[in-house]
Amino acid sequence: MVIDLMNVDLWDSLSTTFDAVHSALWHALLAGRVVADELHLAMRCAADGDEFGAYSFTADNLAQFQLVCLTAGAGPPTELAEHFHAYSIRVDK
Repeated sequence: MVIDLMNVDLWDSLSTTFDAVHSALWHALLAGRVVADELHLAMRCAADGDEFGAYSFTADNLAQFQLVCLTAGAGPPTELAEHFHAYSIRVDK
C-alpha cells in the first residue's frame, strides 16, 4: 500500500480516515497487526467475494505486504519517522 502525503502534514488525518473504516485500523497497520488481530476478516463483506477470503491471507502473501508513505517535504514528520524507515530521494528535472 502506498500513501502519498505530498508536502502536507496528513498524519492525524490518516489515523482518522483509516479508523473510520474500522476502529484502530491505522495503528494496526503501523504495528503489522491487521492479520494477527483478524481485522482483515472483520472488515470483509459478502460483496467482496472469494478474492478476499481468509485463505488469501497466507503467510507467503502477508510477508510481501509493504506500507509505504511518500512525502515531498524536506524530512518526514516525527510521527512518520518513528514508524517507517526514512529515505531521502532527489529527483532532478
